Amino acid sequence: MGGMGALLYDRRHPGGVDGMVLLAPYLGDRALLRSIADAGGVARWNPGPVPATVDAGNFQVELWRHLKGWSAEPERARDVWLAYGDRDYLRDAMPLLVPLLRPGQVSVREGGHTWAVWSPAARDALVQARKRAPGT
Repeated sequence: MGGMGALLYDRRHPGGVDGMVLLAPYLGDRALLRSIADAGGVARWNPGPVPATVDAGNFQVELWRHLKGWSAEPERARDVWLAYGDRDYLRDAMPLLVPLLRPGQVSVREGGHTWAVWSPAARDALVQARKRAPGT
């Protein structure tokens, strides 16, 4: 499942996954990302009232409302890893997500939006996840 799909699943089913490896996820359109950045980051951003339903018109805001919860409860992001390339076309959104994660959970590699970047980064994230797993 893609990174945005994984995040939306986590939003809908809190605690339903043990961890996530996000490989250059799409995090929303430029206007939304700009509004979050202009607010000073997701922790300071006001997403507005909670809608009655999540639909095609508001799912991006609801994704970021969910991520805003990570800023209030950092333990929720304990087992989330992010990897992307320094030339990835989605990289401009990543500085908004990075503050929600611990430094060792973010991997920026040389390259673009490609498996050549993601495969080694995913392998590294899974090694780190295994070190945290109970009984290992």
